[in-house]
Amino acid sequence: MTNDQGSVAVTREKLIEAAGQVFAEAGFEAATVREICSRAGANVAAVNYHFGDKLGLYTEVLKSSMSAQQAPAKNTNAAHPSDLRAALRALVYEWFKRIYEGGRPAWFARVMAHEMARPTPALDRVAEAMGPNYLRFRTLVGKLIGRGPNDARTRMCVHSVIGQILHYVQSSSMLARLWPDLKLDNEQQRRAIADHIVEFSLAGMKSFTRQKGVGWRVTVPTDISTAAATGCSVRVRSAASSAAGTTRPASARNAGSAAGDTRRTAFANSAASLPANTTRNADARTAGRRGRNAP
Repeated sequence: MTNDQGSVAVTREKLIEAAGQVFAEAGFEAATVREICSRAGANVAAVNYHFGDKLGLYTEVLKSSMSAQQAPAKNTNAAHPSDLRAALRALVYEWFKRIYEGGRPAWFARVMAHEMARPTPALDRVAEAMGPNYLRFRTLVGKLIGRGPNDARTRMCVHSVIGQILHYVQSSSMLARLWPDLKLDNEQQRRAIADHIVEFSLAGMKSFTRQKGVGWRVTVPTDISTAAATGCSVRVRSAASSAAGTTRPASARNAGSAAGDTRRTAFANSAASLPANTTRNADARTAGRRGRNAP
């Protein structure tokens, strides 16, 4: 590579980095090429030279960020090939870590929030880039609940987990007012929140686990108005299959109980790192209930 080619590559990278910051702060519509070039230390004409126009630069910002997001998901699945719960926990940890520890993934989350709220023509490219990670996530959750990656229930569980994570990303300003002691730039508190999301989600998924003799199936109406009016119908197991599927050997029950105790202990230790007033408020509510129930 010649010096000129190296200089061109450096300028291009600086423009992507500066654009990511500006798009995260202002959104696509309000961001200006002049501000982006000023932060990158580049000539205003550089955007047209490298990307064609502002939309071309914006699309490249999203593509670049999505490429960076693929590796962690691959590594998470590879590190825990047989322990599905550990794989889910690692995935949620990694997501929080990359959002809150600065650098490109930090501004990427905010750019995506703008894109979801006010879609641009780049949205199709975003969906295409997200496809591999979305499939890995669905495959992992599908294995946890005994369903395929394209099953409606699998997709709902996946989006429930994503929604919990995005709440902390997109509602950070409101959370700072409602819960001032919560500091998500603090790793211990961040891990406690991630632990809660995982334990809460696993508890919900447990009810959808397909075991022998259990025939849960979710039917999602294809007509949106029908779905809104009636909700999703759920087919449950028959009385005969219920009776056949609820008996487990004592050894299995004991093993499940021991595993549950271990998870609860780990979660309690993690929750202890949350702001102290959380515990005090819970104690106050408990005392209030006792007072109301007293003779």
